[in-house]
Amino acid sequence: MLNLMKIIKKINGFGLIDLLVAIAITAFLTIALIKNFSSTISYDRVANVVASDLRNAQSYAISSKKYQGPLDSTPVSRCGWGLHQDTSNSSTYIIYAGPSAAANCSSRGYQDTSNSPTFKTAALDSRLEFETSPRFKDIFYEPPDPKTYFNNSSNPPGAVEEIVIRKIGITKAQCNAGNVACIKICAYMSGRIEITKTGSCP
Repeated sequence: MLNLMKIIKKINGFGLIDLLVAIAITAFLTIALIKNFSSTISYDRVANVVASDLRNAQSYAISSKKYQGPLDSTPVSRCGWGLHQDTSNSSTYIIYAGPSAAANCSSRGYQDTSNSPTFKTAALDSRLEFETSPRFKDIFYEPPDPKTYFNNSSNPPGAVEEIVIRKIGITKAQCNAGNVACIKICAYMSGRIEITKTGSCP
């Protein structure tokens, strides 16, 4: 028994220095992992968010979602819903409501008025931007199908509008060559929406 007590007295636990060193190493590794994770751009995630907003516009058109614009006294049914690339900022886009269903529904492009009030303004990752030359056309979905329009024009079902998202500093030519810092959303007149990393829509 005396020998056991002597052994226990000889065993030392963690000292304050040991504990501080362990905490410092853990903190350093945690910060390094967080920094590495936040510095990685997830092109797929960003493209999926934009594609999801396109699908939301489709579903709003099908469901005849009502919306109250700044000049509407009450929520009203809309002629459709669309997506517009913000002309004042290359990294933002606008989901907008079409004209009131009681009004003339022939105007399907974004007008920033009571005829097409902004429903939501969304921004990409601050390190990304849309292709600006040319900007993507307004993509508008009109019920009941919903029928698709690009800049208020109806085209054959095979027609496609390309939404190019790229890292700031990457050129159009680099994107067309399939640069990994670019991703493309393909919106078809048929209503199909696809995401691709190749140089062109499939």
